[in-house]
Amino acid sequence: MPGFIEVISNIITNRYFIASVVIVLNLIAFVYIIWRSQGVERTLSWLFAVIAFPVLGALMFFILTHQPIKQSKKRKRKVKKIVGSTTPDIPLKTASTANGQILNLAYAVSGYEASYNNNIEILTEDTDAFKTISKKVQNARKFIWVEYYIIKKDETGRRFMKLLADIASTGIEVRVLFDAYGSWGLDPKSVKEIKDAGGKVETFNPFNPFRSRWSFHLRNHRKLIVIDGEIAFTGGMNISDEYSGRNRRRGLEHFRDTHLMVSGDAVNNLANVFREDWAYATGGEVLPEIPTNTNETGESTVAVLPSDPDQFQNATAMVFFEALNNAKKSILLTSPYFIPDEPIIRALECAALRGVDVKIIVPFKSDVLLAHLAAVSYYAQLIPLGVKVYEYKPSMLHAKTLIIDDNISIVGSANMDIRSFRLNFELNVLIIDEKVARELKNKFMHDLQNSKYIDPLIFSKRGLRKRMVERLTRLLSPLL
Repeated sequence: MPGFIEVISNIITNRYFIASVVIVLNLIAFVYIIWRSQGVERTLSWLFAVIAFPVLGALMFFILTHQPIKQSKKRKRKVKKIVGSTTPDIPLKTASTANGQILNLAYAVSGYEASYNNNIEILTEDTDAFKTISKKVQNARKFIWVEYYIIKKDETGRRFMKLLADIASTGIEVRVLFDAYGSWGLDPKSVKEIKDAGGKVETFNPFNPFRSRWSFHLRNHRKLIVIDGEIAFTGGMNISDEYSGRNRRRGLEHFRDTHLMVSGDAVNNLANVFREDWAYATGGEVLPEIPTNTNETGESTVAVLPSDPDQFQNATAMVFFEALNNAKKSILLTSPYFIPDEPIIRALECAALRGVDVKIIVPFKSDVLLAHLAAVSYYAQLIPLGVKVYEYKPSMLHAKTLIIDDNISIVGSANMDIRSFRLNFELNVLIIDEKVARELKNKFMHDLQNSKYIDPLIFSKRGLRKRMVERLTRLLSPLL
């Protein structure tokens, strides 16, 4: 037996054996990468990663794109059919106007028709968004459905979970769905308190290969609260001190973000997004459909845009692209992570060349260094064509907003990046309302005053070393 062990040890430590294993593993990865045919950008990026990082690149490919991703997509489509089967089909209201066309597109790619009687209130950290959310949650009479990417184990997170536990103890239905990766540090005691009080808590795509519903790569980036089927909150804010204003008051790192409070028929569609995600996370528990709220008399037209990797055409990417192409006067874009795919780049370039005023605000200092470096590489492509880029300086910019001309707005969880367009479960709302667009535009202009303008002449003179780092980082952009 010692002789056998010695032979095996010699084989494993033999450099030719190691080299052979590396070559075989890389060849297998090459074949799979090319066979997947996920677009030239992603294919070349993965090939580059395997060549640059032998073994590690191949292992990362198999971990991040393994078979459970396909299985997750299939299960998600199956759940969508089950949940959708409880929702009656509503005939599409076609229209020949530009607004009607983008609404038709939103319906075609998402399955959710627009509603026309909604009220929208814009919330930011400056307007004490969390106080408004807490007040509405405390006034719940029937149920509270909560879905978040990040719920942190900090003061804001603990208070929020404690509030939900207290409400659940009164007999009101409380359901919480959180992402396994984003809420990695969530306090298990808070979860237990909600469950002990009668509420239900589920994890989205937990890291457990022995469960049928898991994936490392597919994350639920949505932020959503539905209360009694009458009020909903959605946008870019997670549950933590960075978003609630506590860190800002303490002089610590904080995020500038934008959130929405929605009332009207759109709440029904937002509730259906939660119903679908809950059914997926639980393995098939279908919640009852929420009756449409017909009492609101708001003037905002709202199209709910859930997007996820199971869609044949990603709703976020398609509607963003259409909105940019329809712009006639102005495009005002805010994104914390600006890593656009090729169609979005072309749409921005075309808009600038046809005379549209294109302004983009991104963070001056990002919380993800690689994402910032990759974003700068896109400045070089857009600035010479007339796109104006600004970097927001007071804090980390986390808002995800797009204002087209004077009446179209998109607010939600999706960043202007490849991950949001292809991998994440995202949630945005398309709003057609001049008043809402004007308010968002005013906030954009206020942010502009606190941002550094990227001067084309100065930017063109940056050093060779910086340019090389930016371009190398850009090669990884489809993976960020």
